[in-house]
Amino acid sequence: MMWLWRPTLVPSRMPDESDYNCCCQRITARTGFTIFIGIDAFFLILSIVSIFMETHYKFGYISHVIVTIFMVSLACLSIKTFKPAYLQVYGICYIIQFALSALIALIICFVFGIGAIFFASVTPRSGDEQHIKAAGTLVSLALVFGTALYMFLMTWKAVVTYKYYRYIRDRQLAIEEQPALRNTNYPTTFHP
Repeated sequence: MMWLWRPTLVPSRMPDESDYNCCCQRITARTGFTIFIGIDAFFLILSIVSIFMETHYKFGYISHVIVTIFMVSLACLSIKTFKPAYLQVYGICYIIQFALSALIALIICFVFGIGAIFFASVTPRSGDEQHIKAAGTLVSLALVFGTALYMFLMTWKAVVTYKYYRYIRDRQLAIEEQPALRNTNYPTTFHP
């Protein structure tokens, strides 16, 4: 299966990978997507190792690792085979992950933003309370900043993923629409 859904646009020429750039036009979208997936794979390995280091069972954590294995596998298949269907499934999963992450990020920013305001407004009565106020304010602001940074990286990854999908989509459509390209060196399936 090449597509989950087939776009209707017809590219005028065979797209070149260098036409789809990211990171201030410095690298191709495929390279940027591969870097993000490499980072995901690294953290996935750390997560799997931490499962075996934990002494008690955490179903939510293990289910997250299983979903991440599925997503990284789909991404690797899309990089290796150039099949749009893999990236379409990956994109659907990523949109769901992005929406849930954004909801959690908003909750964290709201709760800890209010916590920072509360700690900043409390008048300390002793030296210990002064340290608690400062620590509480700093922790709340660090969590809000960290969450904002996480959402920035998730958005950046979404943009790079979409640019890579556009390249794979346009490339596959060009191959399908121009019969002369079907027998060239443009791989459409995995050949070990």
